[in-house]
Amino acid sequence: MIVSVTSIELRSPLNFFRLAMLARDVVKQIEASYNLSYKDKGFWAKHHIMTLWNSEEVINNFYRNCEP
Repeated sequence: MIVSVTSIELRSPLNFFRLAMLARDVVKQIEASYNLSYKDKGFWAKHHIMTLWNSEEVINNFYRNCEP
């Protein structure tokens, strides 16, 4: 199993609204993927997401198939 942790700290809290719009799409993609589990946490300018995957191949398939 592979754990992936991503952390984002915004330079300006004013960017929060743009991040929220983009994050919604990312979470939908994660929910539709073959991950075992995910957890997202964050407030205002600091955000984290942890995903649990079966293999590196599954992760690679996920990021290769994500739409910008």
